[in-house]
Amino acid sequence: MITNYELRKKPNMEPARIVFDQPSDKKTVASDMLPFLSLKLIIKKWSPGVTQIKITDSRGAVHLKKKPNDDGIYSFEMGFVDDMKDKVTSGKFFVTFLEDKKPVEQITITVEEDGTFLVNGEKRGKF
Repeated sequence: MITNYELRKKPNMEPARIVFDQPSDKKTVASDMLPFLSLKLIIKKWSPGVTQIKITDSRGAVHLKKKPNDDGIYSFEMGFVDDMKDKVTSGKFFVTFLEDKKPVEQITITVEEDGTFLVNGEKRGKF
């Protein structure tokens, strides 16, 4: 599993507003770039009978659903790290390997409130 930790601009969810009065004596340095996490999952050995890989989050949203391929490389976006830590978006993902729509194996990926990154309950880092 390879983590890709990059800075991205978060989409503006607020309606546009006009600000007429801005103090000119203070310099404000603000960045709208926030840490964003995506993963590349590399499957080196498939369990016999696996017909599909499915990645969902704890809220039931499907992030990836594919048939196994020869290279075994699957990429998906988890989201903004601060949103996962603050529970604005899901911080828990399930990689499920299916055989004829029945789960065979599962990997759990979690970002906890303190930023700890876990794979199947094992600490793999901290954001």
